[in-house]
Amino acid sequence: MISRAVKFTSPLCVVVFITIRWLDLIELFQAIEWVAVLPWIFGALITFPLLYFVKFFRFYLILSESKIYLSSFMRLYLQTTLVNIIVPFKLGEIFRFYLVGKRLANYKISFLSIITERFLDTCVIVFIMLISIFFIQQPITGSFLFFLFFIFLAFSIYALYPSFSLLMNKIIVFKRARTYDEIFLKFLDILDNWYSYENSLVHKKGGIVFFCSAIAWFIEFFFLYSLAKLLSISFDLSFFNNYISDIFAATPSLPKYFFDLYAVTSIIVLGGAYVLAIMIKILLRSKATNEQADLRSI
Repeated sequence: MISRAVKFTSPLCVVVFITIRWLDLIELFQAIEWVAVLPWIFGALITFPLLYFVKFFRFYLILSESKIYLSSFMRLYLQTTLVNIIVPFKLGEIFRFYLVGKRLANYKISFLSIITERFLDTCVIVFIMLISIFFIQQPITGSFLFFLFFIFLAFSIYALYPSFSLLMNKIIVFKRARTYDEIFLKFLDILDNWYSYENSLVHKKGGIVFFCSAIAWFIEFFFLYSLAKLLSISFDLSFFNNYISDIFAATPSLPKYFFDLYAVTSIIVLGGAYVLAIMIKILLRSKATNEQADLRSI
């Protein structure tokens, strides 16, 4: 039921979102001198696909051991990314958690994969923001403190859990067994299993995922630079820092039309890629059906 609702509402939300944002951008498009900004259009067209290819590869790398087909993952990634662009405050990650978990039939892998990706990506974000704070005296924002708290919390849980698990096991072993102790031990076994998977994921792929995140933000810097130049907006490290801070800001500090153009461009390109992927799937399925029919007729 939920799956059907998602399939019906997602395209509708995308159409409504693009229509509203497009109407807001009409005056802006009319004011742009398109010939003068042609180099920046090409810059955006080059960096945009590179950016999402790196992000796509990063998450596929995390899930590579889950035996998910590349074509299936591509459609899944495009669908969840579209929702993430539309929904504010990165709440689209909840949708990604549900859809990936449903596709893999394993919500543990879905949750830990997303948390790992977000953690390593946030480490890169905090590093960039620290450069802005120390070298250009950028003020400490609420977003920066939130990112810092998330890193501290996630790292503390990861680092302290083995000691906590060992301590709890010793306490239960040396006391009389009770019903709730057995329940707690079973719960602890589940947590141990989760930690074991996360520990393996971090040791095997943590370095390359962190590197991919750094490359993605490097490319995004030049994509945003091209977009800002296209809109005749002054761009520097302070602007980039404000862009990152605005992810969780209730009132963005950057011009609204900048985010509108970013969102509309992303949705049109990624939405087009998603439709193309669906069409290829239908064509391949149709071809396979025809081949099977030919074999039966022989």
